[in-house]
Amino acid sequence: MPAAIAQEVVRELALGRVVPIDASLVEEAIALSRRHRLSLWDAEIVVAAQRSGCRERLTEELAHGQAFGAVAVRDPFA
Repeated sequence: MPAAIAQEVVRELALGRVVPIDASLVEEAIALSRRHRLSLWDAEIVVAAQRSGCRERLTEELAHGQAFGAVAVRDPFA
């Protein structure tokens, strides 16, 4: 990727909201992981999405249509 394009991508990503991974997020993710039998990685992403106000998680790793609170899972290839 050319440096100019990479720099623009980084600028655009920097505009997004960053959700810090702290102990409470990890604890909540562990509980979600155990409750729904998710990988810890997926559970952390879901919790971060919940905290940032996201309504949708695009992934092919989780069941299309599944919901975790206000966060709905959508498989972009379904």
